[in-house]
Amino acid sequence: MKRIDDILIPHYHYERADKISVQDILSWEVKAVAVDIDNTICYDATTKFIGDCEKWISNVKQSGIPIVILSNATTGRANRVAKKTGLRCISMANKPATDGFFKIAEMLDLKVEEIAFIGDQVFSDVKGANTAGGVSVLVDPAKTELSFYFFYKYRRMKEKPVRRLIAELEKQTGVPHKVKEVVKK
Repeated sequence: MKRIDDILIPHYHYERADKISVQDILSWEVKAVAVDIDNTICYDATTKFIGDCEKWISNVKQSGIPIVILSNATTGRANRVAKKTGLRCISMANKPATDGFFKIAEMLDLKVEEIAFIGDQVFSDVKGANTAGGVSVLVDPAKTELSFYFFYKYRRMKEKPVRRLIAELEKQTGVPHKVKEVVKK
């Protein structure tokens, strides 16, 4: 099997964002959360929330953990989601470029390593968070992207070895969610 670059391995993996408990977030020893929009909290190219993601955001906010949006989505759509949730956001972040990750840290007056970045894409969300030095949390995409279908189909195909490794590690160790620590052992 081809070696997978460590920068592509998330610290944690969950089925969906709304399956991440406040206790899980606290166990990561972070002070804030930044979340992607498309296929993470909303269906691709929409403002329709996935499952209980709107309630999950509310629960995270009520727990006192700051939560913000970091997305490559257009400013208009990102602002609509931000308004619905009462969250601050950075849109058109150009992830995996790290500028947006550092802007979030500045916005929250925190260090990047004190923030968990939750998203559904290995090559933008995980790679960007890891490159910046943050805590990366990968969720499974809600469904196949309809916008820019061929671009995302190619990207998802490239992600398959990473996702297979994650599934294999979780199965072998019986340790769900923790990924990066298991890889390092």
